[in-house]
Amino acid sequence: RPYDLDPSLGLARETSFGLPSGHSQTSLVFWGAMLSILPKLPGLLAFVLVPLLVALSRLFLGVHFPTDILGGWALGALVLGIYFGLGAKIEGMLHRWDLRARLILISALTLGMNFLMPKDTRMAGAFFGSAVGFALVSRFLRFSAKGSLAKKLLRYLLGLASLLAVYILPKALIKDPTLSQQALVRFSRYGIVGLWAAFGAPWCFFKLGLVELEPPRRLADETIASS
Repeated sequence: RPYDLDPSLGLARETSFGLPSGHSQTSLVFWGAMLSILPKLPGLLAFVLVPLLVALSRLFLGVHFPTDILGGWALGALVLGIYFGLGAKIEGMLHRWDLRARLILISALTLGMNFLMPKDTRMAGAFFGSAVGFALVSRFLRFSAKGSLAKKLLRYLLGLASLLAVYILPKALIKDPTLSQQALVRFSRYGIVGLWAAFGAPWCFFKLGLVELEPPRRLADETIASS
C-alpha cells in the first residue's frame, strides 16, 4: 500500500492486501445492480459518481494505488456481467434447490472467501450472515416491501436503528481491543449484522405488522418436503 512506501501518506490503515480495492469493487457492483431498480437518470448518476468518489477517497487516504482501484473496478465489472448475463438462470437454479443445499453452497463460498482473505474476515462474515438470512427469508418469510409511506418510513428508521445497535453493541461489549480484532470474532460480528439485516429485521417487521407475507409459491423446498 502507498503508506508502506511513505508513512506520511497513510491517513488510514488496513489489515489486508491492497489489490484489488474492495471498496471500489463493492460500490461499482452495488450501484450497478441498483440500475435495474432506480429510475434511469438517478441510477446512472449514482452508478458513475459514487464509485468515482469512493475511489478518490481511497486514494486520498493513501490506502490504494490507482492500479488497485482499476483492479477493483475490473473485478466489479466482471461480477456485474455475470449478474446481468446469468443472474436469472442462477436464481432459477437456486429456487429449485432445497434449504440444505443452499446452506452448503453458502458455507463453501464463505470458506473460499476466508481462504483468499484470512486476515480480514469482515466481508466473509457479512456474506455468510446475509446469505443465510436471504435463504431463510426465501424459505420461511417471503414478504412484500409494499405499504404506505408511513410504514415504509417506520421500517427504514427501525431497520437503521436496529442495524446500528447490532453492529455497535457487540464491539462495545468486547473490552479487550486485541480480542475484538481476532478473525473469528470479526467474522461472527459481521455475520450477525448480515443475518439481522437479511432476516432478523424483516421478521420483526412482520411481527409488528409492518410487512405482509406474499402469497405462497411452489418452491423446490415444498416439492421435496411433500415427496
